[in-house]
Amino acid sequence: MEHREPPGGDVSYDPDDDFGPRFSGRPPARSGSGDLSATIALLAIGLMVGAAFSFAVLLTQMNVAACSADPSACDFALVGLSTWVVPAATIIALVASSVALARRGRTGAHTWWIPLVGIVLEVIAFIIAIALIDVAIPR
Repeated sequence: MEHREPPGGDVSYDPDDDFGPRFSGRPPARSGSGDLSATIALLAIGLMVGAAFSFAVLLTQMNVAACSADPSACDFALVGLSTWVVPAATIIALVASSVALARRGRTGAHTWWIPLVGIVLEVIAFIIAIALIDVAIPR
């Protein structure tokens, strides 16, 4: 293997040369294995929350039996829309968390908060789905 000297022949460390570390401002905070564990655990919890909320929405949609007396009183398109609100929020949270985990190695940023925001998004989506069902199926 051939030894190459840096440009200019200077072997001393110069922060401006091509061989030194490059930081814009201060170096990024390195996240440890605790952050990775928390991110993965929150991601798994988010998937379980999304599945449970999706199941709860489907159970709530069984109130559509009340429409058998007067089908014109119910908005079946709105009931159908409510089916996809929580799964869509779960998929968005999963994709955002996966992208954050993939970029984690390069940026070194903390990622535990991204699945947590996804769980909050799923809770909001669940509330919206239940509200849509309440509007679509009169009691």
